[in-house]
Amino acid sequence: MLRRACDVLGSVGKEVESTLLPLPIQHPEFRMPKCVVRLKDSHDTVHEAVVYAESLYEAALRGLNQLVDVGWESDTSETIKKVEVEIHQEPTRHFVDVPKLLKWVKQDTMRPGEQTRKEKLRKLLGTR
Repeated sequence: MLRRACDVLGSVGKEVESTLLPLPIQHPEFRMPKCVVRLKDSHDTVHEAVVYAESLYEAALRGLNQLVDVGWESDTSETIKKVEVEIHQEPTRHFVDVPKLLKWVKQDTMRPGEQTRKEKLRKLLGTR
């Protein structure tokens, strides 16, 4: 019988923070790609679950947990060796105001993470 993997997984979904464009997205499914997890049992029956995860391994474990939650059980002698994980990432479109972008990149900040991002962007612009 398949054991649940919930002990391995902690809380999922980080809040997205942007100093340029605060995103009012609260639901964790919008921050993680949609994944379809499939497995074929010993009777050649395909089972699948749709989950949202930040990594391949997280998707596999969440999919297995979801299949157990809906009543799927492996035979006592059956060991699941492989699952298929199909990742869907929706396209995202943004419109960037270039003068505002350039102004923001040139301004220094006290926040180390933001300063690192700005330095990387300055290199792309060919400025320091």
